[in-house]
Amino acid sequence: MDGRNIATIVGFHHIRGIGRDKSGNTYVVDSLNSRVIKFDSSFIPTRKTTSIREPFGIHVTNGYVFICDNRKNKMSILNDKLDLCYDINYRGLLIDPTDVTELDGTYFVTTYTAIVAIDVEFEEQSYRARKIEAFTIDGEEEAFSVDKELRGICADHQFLYVVESNSRLLRLEYDSLSGQLTYAGSLGDISPVVVSCHDGEVYFSRIAQDSRCYISKVTTNGNGELLGYIDLFRV
Repeated sequence: MDGRNIATIVGFHHIRGIGRDKSGNTYVVDSLNSRVIKFDSSFIPTRKTTSIREPFGIHVTNGYVFICDNRKNKMSILNDKLDLCYDINYRGLLIDPTDVTELDGTYFVTTYTAIVAIDVEFEEQSYRARKIEAFTIDGEEEAFSVDKELRGICADHQFLYVVESNSRLLRLEYDSLSGQLTYAGSLGDISPVVVSCHDGEVYFSRIAQDSRCYISKVTTNGNGELLGYIDLFRV
């Protein structure tokens, strides 16, 4: 069963994230119906939860499932049985969270206007977080625009790829010591929707001028510099 079959089950326009664990289970975020559904490796639904009011985005790692709750302004951490472990909303930083990823042990959550970096201690069920509202480009700070909502994020090696809604796909490098993000290239005026990193490749969906949705892949040169993208297929 491919993505189209999953979409038939939960409603294509309502899927806000898909994640997969090492056992081949797939987790689908159905935002409209306030549920997260777990499929086994044969894509048979095995579990679901409706404990998250408006789930957005997903990241699956080490037996945990991270889900943003856009309505309740928090990030929920579930186990692989979709039982709620605990919620995170550190000092009200997670306002309108949209997506989550992990890089070098730090979890990054996009909100409409910022990125929140969260360090989680699972055994102690404790965490600390900091809000990043700008990135450095050529030594100067550039704030995330309030007109270009941050709608998606994924991590590949040392880079974070961030979706600016209806605008560009940003590539940012994170310095764990300073807590700063540095501009490392972008693909502009491509109207990206979601982004995903898998096996060293970066994929994203975009809305073209003909209003059709394309699934595309980021291309780089031998030095890792961004070149552009290629369209894989049209939805």
